[in-house]
Amino acid sequence: MPVQMLRLTSTDSLNQSTSTRSSIDTDVGSVDNLILNKHNDSDRSLNDLDNRFYNLDQRLDYLNNKHYPEGGRGWLVLAACTTINFFYLGQVYSFGVYQSELEKQGVAPTWKLAFVSGLATGTMALVAVPGMLAVKYTSHKHVALTGSVLLGVGQIASSFATDNLSALFATQGLVVGVGLAFCLISVTGLPATWFERRRALACGINSAGGGIGGAVLSLAAVHLTEKVGLPWSLRIVGMISLVFTIPASLILKVGVPDPPRPSLLQDVKFALNSRLFICIILAQILASWPFFAVPTILPTYARSLGLSDSQGASFSVGYNLASALGRLALGALADAFGNINSLILSYALAGLGALLVWPFATSIAPLAVVVVLIGGGCGGVFSLQVPCIGQSIETYRIQAGIVLFEIGSSPGYFLGSFVSGLLLEKLGGVAAGANAYKPGEFYIGGTCLAACAVVILARFLGTRKILAKY
Repeated sequence: MPVQMLRLTSTDSLNQSTSTRSSIDTDVGSVDNLILNKHNDSDRSLNDLDNRFYNLDQRLDYLNNKHYPEGGRGWLVLAACTTINFFYLGQVYSFGVYQSELEKQGVAPTWKLAFVSGLATGTMALVAVPGMLAVKYTSHKHVALTGSVLLGVGQIASSFATDNLSALFATQGLVVGVGLAFCLISVTGLPATWFERRRALACGINSAGGGIGGAVLSLAAVHLTEKVGLPWSLRIVGMISLVFTIPASLILKVGVPDPPRPSLLQDVKFALNSRLFICIILAQILASWPFFAVPTILPTYARSLGLSDSQGASFSVGYNLASALGRLALGALADAFGNINSLILSYALAGLGALLVWPFATSIAPLAVVVVLIGGGCGGVFSLQVPCIGQSIETYRIQAGIVLFEIGSSPGYFLGSFVSGLLLEKLGGVAAGANAYKPGEFYIGGTCLAACAVVILARFLGTRKILAKY
């Protein structure tokens, strides 16, 4: 289908100089959503437009000349991003196994140990802003390299603090948290600069690395802890992380460079004027509270049912595998049926799994269904963040969108696991059985369904056609 073009003709200067420009050709909807007939700007002069939009000449050149590679070195960069995701998100998702072991050893109660993982994910969100500035003034490669070193060193350092809660806060919480932030900001949006037609699928593959990493590292944590003990388990995983993530960091490179723009603040202002983006980020803020709580409490929930430690760890593994499959499947679905439609489905799966199935999951079979529904739904949400941001505020503003997402999510990332652990502790802890987990289940399901309702509203504002791709 030919692209509809909009032609403006004027002798006014675009940059308030003596030069003239007789015509400008641009896609309708491009150039910072400069849609003249939509915004009733047809009577404005080009000088008026220049007061509203910066670097218009350069932006037009960018739009006319950008060509996404759709492969080539992009596949190698995608593999490197997926490898880093494997270790940095895998470490977050596998911490529940270590937390269960620390709780068994009497280091601290569940709610205090949950605060360790909450501190790491909260720090990850808050440090996203300096991480993005570091990317802007250095490169994705240098920031990822720094994050990889901090991630591995923090994991190794925490192995010497397994009997000291304060030291765990400093190592597994703060040092690892900063490493998580630098890894996240350097790899999350990078595949989108290499792919356009298959962007959601590429982002799904990238994101799936975290789910697979969570599954593999959870299994490794169980077997290593049984064979060599908790401290050496942390050291071995930390050293393996360094071996793989450092070379992967050196491969990172941008596909299509960002167009000229004056500042991060300008991109942030633009994002906050997008109704679709506001709805998406509001949904993310709501759902961020339980996202990292589920893999953290699954091993202890299995123990409350009388299952063994290895069986509890297997549910953590299953959750991460379901998350990886959800990221791939819902990412591919988004390319066919739309990013927002797939995001609605993702939130619905997680919310319904927590509210309708988990309260009755007192044996292995229904708990497996819970793991598949919540894991797949949450995985889909993570994989669709970047495509949805790109749809709402254009691809070259993805970094600004990610920063806003992380800032908005920081309270939930920081306190989500803590709240679920505190609810559990108030009702008697693991020893009280499955009933002690019910408030946490309703808390997880309720926030996910509330997020789903917000995204449905966003879709309704965009299009009222039920079967439309959106």
